[in-house]
Amino acid sequence: MKQNRWVRKLVMLWVAVLMVVPYFASVSYADFDTGNIRVNQIGYAPDGDKIATVIIPPASASPSTPLSWQLLDYYNHVVMSGMTTNVGLDAASGDYVHKLDFSAFKAVGTDYKLAVDTLGTSVNFDIQPDLYATLPADAMNYFYFHRMGEATVAQYLPSAVYARAALHPGDSAVACLTITDSTTQKGCVGTLNVKNSWADAGDYGIYPVNHAISAWTLMNFYERYPSSFPDSSLNLPERGNGIPDILDEVAFGSTYMYGMLPASGLASHKVTNVQWGDGFNQTTAGFVNYENTSSALGGRKAQPTSTAATYAVARTLAQLSRVIKPYNATLAASYWTKAKDAFSRATSLPIIYYSGTTTDSVGGGDYDDVKITDDRYAAAVEMYLTAYKNADANLATYRTEVRNAVDFKKVGQFDWQEVGTTGTLSLLSVPNDLTATELNDMKANVATYANSLVAIQNAEGYPALISPGASNKYPWGSNSFIVNRMMVLGYAYDLSKVGGTPNLSYLKAINRGMDYLMGTNAMKLSYITGYGEYYEADTHDRFAWVASGKRTRTTPYPRGWLSGGPNNDVINDGIAGGTGRPGTPTGVAPAKSYAGPNSAPEAWASKENTINWNAPLVWAAQYIRNNQNDLYTGFTLSSSNGPSSAIRLTWPSQGTGYTYDVYVSDPTTGAMMLETNVGAATTVDIFRPAFAPYYFKVVAVNANPALNKTSRTIQASGYPTPAQPNIQILPGSGSIGLTFDMTGSTNVVMRSENNSTWTYLGDGVYGPSGGGYYLDSTVQPNKTYYYKVVATAYRYGSTDSAVVSGRTVTTATSYFTTSLESGQTPTTWGDSVEASANIGGYLPTIQPEASVRTNEQAKTGTAALMFSGKDNSTSSSYIRFKSFDVNIPVNDPNLKLNYWFYPQTALAKNVIVDLLFTDGTLMSDCYGLSDTQGNGVDPSSGRGTINTWTQVQFNFAPYAIGKTVDKILIHYKDWDYGGTTGQFRGYVDDIKITN
Repeated sequence: MKQNRWVRKLVMLWVAVLMVVPYFASVSYADFDTGNIRVNQIGYAPDGDKIATVIIPPASASPSTPLSWQLLDYYNHVVMSGMTTNVGLDAASGDYVHKLDFSAFKAVGTDYKLAVDTLGTSVNFDIQPDLYATLPADAMNYFYFHRMGEATVAQYLPSAVYARAALHPGDSAVACLTITDSTTQKGCVGTLNVKNSWADAGDYGIYPVNHAISAWTLMNFYERYPSSFPDSSLNLPERGNGIPDILDEVAFGSTYMYGMLPASGLASHKVTNVQWGDGFNQTTAGFVNYENTSSALGGRKAQPTSTAATYAVARTLAQLSRVIKPYNATLAASYWTKAKDAFSRATSLPIIYYSGTTTDSVGGGDYDDVKITDDRYAAAVEMYLTAYKNADANLATYRTEVRNAVDFKKVGQFDWQEVGTTGTLSLLSVPNDLTATELNDMKANVATYANSLVAIQNAEGYPALISPGASNKYPWGSNSFIVNRMMVLGYAYDLSKVGGTPNLSYLKAINRGMDYLMGTNAMKLSYITGYGEYYEADTHDRFAWVASGKRTRTTPYPRGWLSGGPNNDVINDGIAGGTGRPGTPTGVAPAKSYAGPNSAPEAWASKENTINWNAPLVWAAQYIRNNQNDLYTGFTLSSSNGPSSAIRLTWPSQGTGYTYDVYVSDPTTGAMMLETNVGAATTVDIFRPAFAPYYFKVVAVNANPALNKTSRTIQASGYPTPAQPNIQILPGSGSIGLTFDMTGSTNVVMRSENNSTWTYLGDGVYGPSGGGYYLDSTVQPNKTYYYKVVATAYRYGSTDSAVVSGRTVTTATSYFTTSLESGQTPTTWGDSVEASANIGGYLPTIQPEASVRTNEQAKTGTAALMFSGKDNSTSSSYIRFKSFDVNIPVNDPNLKLNYWFYPQTALAKNVIVDLLFTDGTLMSDCYGLSDTQGNGVDPSSGRGTINTWTQVQFNFAPYAIGKTVDKILIHYKDWDYGGTTGQFRGYVDDIKITN
């Protein structure tokens, strides 16, 4: 969104907030990577640039001195080493930095890290060709999340908490704001049907000028790469309708553009609430009603008209008509008719600018635009291209408009306010009848601008594609500048491929731009929600903030949202914005002018999210995926498990006349050593110690060395593929338990809500019975979940279990309960006591009785169970009273033991109610089990307060799944080394085993 959107609206926005939000002197700036080695926290392409930024501490006596570094693999083996290169003071961040270039290392693998002398290690990262497999779809889901006019449904969202009723269904009839017309401003007339749209940003206004570039970006990607995002590739309600999903989403979000033109005159510049509201402080249940009906918002109005908005309507509908025509010719024709109407009005009616002085409602951003030549050019291009496709009678008119435009052939920085470049990029993407000379001029302009971007990136201390320049400023939405520039680099790379010699510097620069966004930056943070070790967890989005749990963050933000990024150009949030809490910091370096965690409501200047920032993230992320193999060179080499833990290497034949040298890394130095030549064979078994990782490559050798070829370098280890684990599901009342065979070195538990898309839950742990166990306590009632276990072989092979499914049980069950009252379960101990030497005791059911310390009362009723004994042992001692015979299978993951406890002496605090299982083990043997107060299960851990009733609960089921409870015991144990002796005496009451 435009940076001045809040400037003249601050007082009205925060007047309500200040009445309910207390002043906080500071907020935490934790949850950032605190190390000095900045890397892409996801990873690097095998043949891409791999350049980390190393920050030299200010106290360093010789900051320019190169430092030694090592690249470590998953097993902490050194696989590469070198020296850093001094860069010096980075103006954007104020950091003194070195660069660490390990691009020469190309072996695919996981969990690498960098270690730098005296500075520690980096976060872990991978070297893989497909680093961002889920990012394009996650980034696209941003648009479904922000749909307005219809309800959003849980099955299409990352979490059910984000499902909601329709926002602004009343947009089907929005009245125009009444203003006084003049030569500089004009209101629209009547009502507009603008239902079905995308919320522009964290607020719920709709703005044609910003929507136009967002929709253009997504449609531009489709026009260039139509096989991406095909039908049913995204999680959308429209999937399966035969239309590419990316077009389904754009068509929905652009529906309102059709209604932005009134019966006459120019299009409304925007539709917004009349007032800003306090959306961040609503409840999830009440949020939609507040936004749709609250009198605090003053209703919803179509704001005054503008020429820029009218051109935005024309270019969006013209392009949408063009791309949707193969799937719905009737709808395409209606779009085209409306686009022609809009373009005609924009070019024939007097120009109306939208500026900061335009009279409008205060409940939305300005999106002021006082330069129209770029809007006219961008619109004329889309009109021309659609006319060319349709063989429209007005083709020549639109072509002339394009050629006569001031911005014709322009390539440079673009955003919602400066859109000339988008016209040129469309001309290079869609068939047309411009001359070869004209198109070549545009291609040359793309290359020139792209070369300048590569130069900027190489000159910066961090791989940003922007520089603060002489003004020492990062702009509002600086991250959006970076992703837009990544698009131009994509064009440059595509054009270089057409020329016959791909210029990989452009593709590498795109990947390095993603390095910046994913953590190689001054904030030590991935600016994309949910991606990386340290990532942005809250952005300036009202409903996401509320539904995620506000500052407690009970549900993570959706993945794949790009935050605005550092900005020191205009900072009007936080304390300065009247919020009472810090927002974007002032007085810091440009690249560090970014708000800390849990500051989303106060930090719109740096942590906003918008449609025109996530659209180019989609473009860039999918572009990287489409071209990933260009940075993964060499012929394919694969590994599998051979006999006796051998590593079997296989590769495709490179043709006649080739033999193959096989190279294996030296386990000490990491150097690639010739292992063998296998002649013309295309497979070989290499024997190495099991579990140890090695790196392999194959060189196809020809009599003419110029024809030699090298495979990709891979990492592999000899290890047999795990057996398929058996799995059992155990539904409980508030969670679901799983038991399974631990057949792998790691046994990963995966969950799905649709038996298709799987989410990692965690690693299985060994239970007392020796098998694996996992308790999923994040389930919702009455909802079916699917589970599987993936047994992995030290990351070199895996086997999936069968899929099981189930849901939580809806009723609680009491398996055992007694308050020791008459008629309840009687004690069965008799003389059954186990004890160590020099200890004795007794255990009666008692009525309240007098004591030297107090008059005891049962916790409930009139009876309790008294324990008493004397410990005369000067070493460790125990006694177990066998109190109740039971037979309770432990097959419910929520089974728990609960009782009340009243110790009367210090030694009595070393007593618990314990469980004896049929296999002879005790609950108190369960290592790691604690009561709900954090006291260990071992009786000698001590618990309770003398002469006070304390409730004790052990959630023991996860440690005993598959066992059967045979007896309930009273267990005293004194694990001492100092010879403590004396009496232990006290009471227990209300013993229960329930779920």
